[in-house]
Amino acid sequence: MLRNAKLESDRMVNEATLDTKKAIDAVKDELKREQKNLAYLQKQVSGFKKNLFDVYKSHLEMISSLPQSDDDDDFCEIEEPEEIKEETAEIKAPYVTASIPAASEQPAEEKPDPFRTQSIPIIGGSDGKYSELQFGQQNNK
Repeated sequence: MLRNAKLESDRMVNEATLDTKKAIDAVKDELKREQKNLAYLQKQVSGFKKNLFDVYKSHLEMISSLPQSDDDDDFCEIEEPEEIKEETAEIKAPYVTASIPAASEQPAEEKPDPFRTQSIPIIGGSDGKYSELQFGQQNNK
């Protein structure tokens, strides 16, 4: 009986040793994979950093090659050419629709109701198929 117990304990120890060795081997394999991944990522980061510095350097070279006035104070005094002013005015003109009244002209007690219904008229919907778009609560004001 003592002999059977000794054989059984040896078998259990051997089995546990094999299981432990397998687990250690699996962890070592995973460690090697992770070390390879780390080396790969470090190489990628290094390449990205190099490319970023190259682009940054080329941008600085382009900026340095731009012409520069000897007296930077003259820059503030230069007036916009008349033809550019006219072009700018032509571009802005169609978009100006109304002037905003000064704060003193607006009544102080009236505040817009953010929940009132707002309608957007339909352009080209003359066939009666579509109605106005409405947003917010339906206050029927």
